[in-house]
Amino acid sequence: MLVDSDRAAQVIADHIRPAYVLVLACGDGSLVQKLRNRGVLAWGQTERPEAATSISPAYVIAQSLAEPFSRFYDLVVWDDAPVPDTLEAAPTIDKICAMTNDILFSAPDGVWENWAKAFARRGFFRDLGLDASFVTSHALRFRRLSDVGEAVAAYERGIGAIANERDLLRRQLVEKVSGPLAGLRAALSRNRRGLIERKPEGFTKAVDPYPAWLVAHRPTRATLAGQRAASHRQDRNPRFSFVVPVFNPPASVLAEMIESVRAQSYGDWELVLADGASTLTGVRDVLDRYCADDHRVRVVSLDVNLGISGNSNAALSAATGDYAVLLDHDDLIEPDLLYEVGQCLDATPDTDIVYFDQDKVSADGRVHSDPWFKPHTWAPEHLLSGNPLMHAVVRTRLLRDVGGFDPATDGAQDWDLMLRLTECPARVAHIPRVLYHWRQLPGSVAMNLGAKPWVIDLQPSVVAAHLRRQGLGEVQYELLAPGLFRFAWPVSGRRVSIIIPSRDKSALLARCLESLVQRTQYPDFEIIVVDTGSVEPATRGVYAIWRDKVSIVTDDIQPFNYSRACNIGARAATGNLLLFLNNDTEVLEPGWLEEMTRWAERPGAGAVGAKLLYPNGTIQHAGVIVGMGHLFSGAREMYAGSYFGSVNWYRPLSAVTGACMLVPRAAFEQVGGFDEGFAIAFGDVDLCLRLRAAGFSVMYTPYARLRHHEGATRANAITPADQRLADQRLGLMVATGDPFFNSNLDPLSRIPALRQTRKSA
Repeated sequence: MLVDSDRAAQVIADHIRPAYVLVLACGDGSLVQKLRNRGVLAWGQTERPEAATSISPAYVIAQSLAEPFSRFYDLVVWDDAPVPDTLEAAPTIDKICAMTNDILFSAPDGVWENWAKAFARRGFFRDLGLDASFVTSHALRFRRLSDVGEAVAAYERGIGAIANERDLLRRQLVEKVSGPLAGLRAALSRNRRGLIERKPEGFTKAVDPYPAWLVAHRPTRATLAGQRAASHRQDRNPRFSFVVPVFNPPASVLAEMIESVRAQSYGDWELVLADGASTLTGVRDVLDRYCADDHRVRVVSLDVNLGISGNSNAALSAATGDYAVLLDHDDLIEPDLLYEVGQCLDATPDTDIVYFDQDKVSADGRVHSDPWFKPHTWAPEHLLSGNPLMHAVVRTRLLRDVGGFDPATDGAQDWDLMLRLTECPARVAHIPRVLYHWRQLPGSVAMNLGAKPWVIDLQPSVVAAHLRRQGLGEVQYELLAPGLFRFAWPVSGRRVSIIIPSRDKSALLARCLESLVQRTQYPDFEIIVVDTGSVEPATRGVYAIWRDKVSIVTDDIQPFNYSRACNIGARAATGNLLLFLNNDTEVLEPGWLEEMTRWAERPGAGAVGAKLLYPNGTIQHAGVIVGMGHLFSGAREMYAGSYFGSVNWYRPLSAVTGACMLVPRAAFEQVGGFDEGFAIAFGDVDLCLRLRAAGFSVMYTPYARLRHHEGATRANAITPADQRLADQRLGLMVATGDPFFNSNLDPLSRIPALRQTRKSA
């Protein structure tokens, strides 16, 4: 049994750092929940799901160990494992070893030798570098190592560390025996220094730079005065209707919301509040007072509460404006929201939806946090993981044409509405300003995604319904965590040609090929290695081993040209989908290629990229921001708190890396393939931008996960010729900013951070 589930979760999260964990025989599920509290996606297997009272049923896998598991996990925790040489244990070990590369478990005392033999036969060797006693006193950790030499080296490192620790303990023992007083003095001295040097509690806590940034980027009084004067002189002034469903907000909060509307520097607006028969003291008084004070404030009084959607529809029916501003009864807006939207509409009059950046504000309205700086260029795929159009401004006629809000989706009604609106399709524009503040009241989703449990499952269901309406067939979804979900729909099974440019580095190539053949469950794929001048005998040995699974084509022209090698591979390919893959990558889970194919088969698909991880488990690639490089590079895989949304969202982007990129052959040939003017670098980005320019999409999916030993084959050198051509092709985008990024974020920080240069108010 676990010694301390909290301690176990802490060590697993901080030292092993997995993203996906399966806890076998999970008991009440406490370890699963504690792992999830630390940002690890964990599930618990049990044959008694009713006993797993500490976790949501969504995170319970109710099956026996004899049944197959559908997912590949970064870590499997196995408590009270059986003796490995029993007939019952052997098939179980096989199943567990097939779904992970890392096993942490506790076994009965005295059978460790048996475990070592059982796991060695399956390519797993004991990790001596981690003290696993935090699980139980008899805990062990075994990891898959494809190279026996690597296993021996790991043992030697572990034995060396143990020997060093032994020698240190011996010296300490000698010192303690020979000089107890001296040792005591030394210990007291160390403790004294520790007390003196100890920093006050909270001293190292990072200060959130966002509140100060927001103050610096708000309009001044003079600016607002100028906006008021300018809005009166405009020839074409749209009328805006704030559409607000009301039911029992705190009266003071409701009043603050109304005041933020009345403070607008743009004057042609109305505030329509549909009150669902509120019973909270003071609400009706606030509504009556503002109606009497300002003719632009109107209240629709309902006999009963119709819910968020019903109340919103009542307000929408009474609205007279050209555009509806979707506003919650407890939120706040910036005083120049309407002016900024008006300027946007003046520049692009055919715009149907305007969205902007937002943050959260504390219950008292004083502390701003958790900003969301949204992608500037709109693509419908943005709505598949998050809802950047939440709290947007929408053409009133279009809102009514789609039937307004659907009461059946209350809790996810905004998301459902925007999905239906963008199916029209609607013309969408973005303002890179924080103009909306989502209030964090106790019990609100703004405070805690789990505050309304029914919403957690409702959100992916409305997205799945949208994907079905798009003609993708029977769309299934999986809830990984609140606000994080994965979708799946059938694929055609068309052949995928995996094209790998390679020269020598036989160990890397062997690992790549082995992972492709042994861990890919996709039914029809071919592997084409484009040899670019290998000379080492070991490379010929690798080719001989895999001759029945791999086709070898050659590119003997020197110097090496990555783009040319990819084009040669594409011409030799027989598949309708072309997967360009580096030879220093390693497949992590069986469904990776099906996941990429799923997105590559969507109408209009141009390129699909995968999540690539460094050997230490941090992110190497989660999409490309032109001028910055790989988005989220260096962050932990389950990194949370980003200003730019989650690393685990589906994302439309300008580009993805060619280290693992799937392109439909028709799209590839339409744009002429890789430009061979790029010999080493930038060819993948250039290809993606040309696909975008031709009307194709570029997508990143976080659920195709591979390990990438970046730069292990060739140095990451950029030739002068590549740089010159990149400056010609990409220079303008670098200067103006990647359209799928946000101008408020620092283009030099791959982990999204605030741009500190103050913009003019």
